[in-house]
Amino acid sequence: MKPTLAERFARDRGAPQEVDGLVVHNIYRRKVGDREHIRIRRLRAVSVPPQGLRVKVDRGSLLINKQELKEAVLWAETAPEEVEATCRLRGAAGELMIWNCWQNSAGVMQAWIGDAGMVVEDNGDRVLLRCSAGSHPFAPTDLEVEFEFA
Repeated sequence: MKPTLAERFARDRGAPQEVDGLVVHNIYRRKVGDREHIRIRRLRAVSVPPQGLRVKVDRGSLLINKQELKEAVLWAETAPEEVEATCRLRGAAGELMIWNCWQNSAGVMQAWIGDAGMVVEDNGDRVLLRCSAGSHPFAPTDLEVEFEFA
């Protein structure tokens, strides 16, 4: 039996994996500066299982809807289609980390298990994440989210 993406990521310490000719990541990381602005736009999300996106900044926080948060979970069924965020850092630079999540049938948030992963299309100021929940074989069509940085 072939290993799941989660097992492959664990074995290779989070290194990207190839699946059907696509490079798949378990997390997207990007250096960000203080007061850097991010527009997060959900382009597509399946409803089963319910899809979410976790967004976190180390050495700082995110200002979203007048709330300062160390980490945010943007659920497709409750978050607006477009969200504006501003990085608030304790120093000159920090790291933004983004990964997909979903809810299982009991409503428990899941991430980084099974065949979860993301295809990342990074064009500098614009990044597209095509995500697969881990509850089924890898298919990066469960959640598609675009980020614009300014």
